[in-house]
Amino acid sequence: MEAAFEIFQTSGYPEMTFQNIAKKAKTSRTVLYRQ
Repeated sequence: MEAAFEIFQTSGYPEMTFQNIAKKAKTSRTVLYRQ
């Protein structure tokens, strides 16, 4: 959630992809889908 919030604040909604959030959170997209 922190990674998503930070991306939203700095880059805006268009950059809020699962790939970008996973990269920022240093995890994989699969882990995000499970949460």
